[in-house]
Amino acid sequence: MMDEPVLPADKAGANRTSWVMAKIQVFLFLGLLLVVVIALFNILRAHASWQLSLTAQTEIIDIKLVGRTQWDIGQALVCERLPGRQKAVEGPETHENACGSQAWQALKWPDTANKQLLDLTADVGNPINVKISTQASGVVYMALRRDSGPLGFVSTDESDSVRRPLASQVNVSWRPRSEVRQVSTTVLPFAGHTKVGHDVAWSVNKMLQGGQLAVFAASEDALAGRTLAEESTLMLGDQVVLAGVRDKNGALVLPKGFVRFTTAQPDISAYKTMDVVMFAPAEGVDIERYGGGKYSFQASWWVKVKHQSTLVIALVLLTGFLTLASSLLNVLRAMPDVKRWCWGRRKKAVANAPDDDAEEG
Repeated sequence: MMDEPVLPADKAGANRTSWVMAKIQVFLFLGLLLVVVIALFNILRAHASWQLSLTAQTEIIDIKLVGRTQWDIGQALVCERLPGRQKAVEGPETHENACGSQAWQALKWPDTANKQLLDLTADVGNPINVKISTQASGVVYMALRRDSGPLGFVSTDESDSVRRPLASQVNVSWRPRSEVRQVSTTVLPFAGHTKVGHDVAWSVNKMLQGGQLAVFAASEDALAGRTLAEESTLMLGDQVVLAGVRDKNGALVLPKGFVRFTTAQPDISAYKTMDVVMFAPAEGVDIERYGGGKYSFQASWWVKVKHQSTLVIALVLLTGFLTLASSLLNVLRAMPDVKRWCWGRRKKAVANAPDDDAEEG
């Protein structure tokens, strides 16, 4: 007779095994929860990159110009008010009454000059205040003011042109050409705190006509490294304020963009607008809408988490690992029962087997 196998079916041992397995599952769950909490904490405290793009048509724009800016203003009329001067002085470089006031004088260049170049320099503490507005007649006005110090220099495209310093107050105007078919396009890039449009609560007659805002979030899933998070349509009379924002290193990130307009003989009944394209950190942008309040782009914690594809992938992988580990632990927990069942089947088979001695008798 074959000896009966000894079964490792100690009930106390099985209970101890189950308890150990349960503790391992709890530790795995707590570890996963700790990883999730740390990831969420890092995401919420990190300086997220939310970029905003603006495309608008407006009749007026205000800019606090910062840094060095070079503008090609073509054959625009440049009027300068020198400190201490109450009346423009006649001379080879000026001509009187072109600016509409005796307190201002217009710069006069040789007839061979085709364009003028402005070289402006400013800093955050002492910016250059620029206001550009359009008229239905086709005239575009630009006023440059600085609290202290000169604006910069002006020169022409001639090789022997002398850079002339500019005072702290300058007016520039682009007037339609006498030729109806001739169109002149001007593009002015800039960087600085910007206000597009004016609040209609002040009964202004120049305002933003319309436009579009788009907010982009950094994304590792997109080929361009960013994905569209939100869009907003600008309405007639909105005022958009774009300010600088400090990055994670403390450096000031200023809005950047450009203004584009044309000077020609337009229909007198049509309102002339400028095209404005800007890029700025979304956290520094506010929309002021008459009767609708103030809108800003401050990302909530859920928006920050939703646009973190790395965190989502990590959570999926960790959840899959926890599920797999739990399944393996359940298998290990069931092994004693499986062994007992196998030993029971073997014992039954041995008991039912015919006796060799009986067969020989």
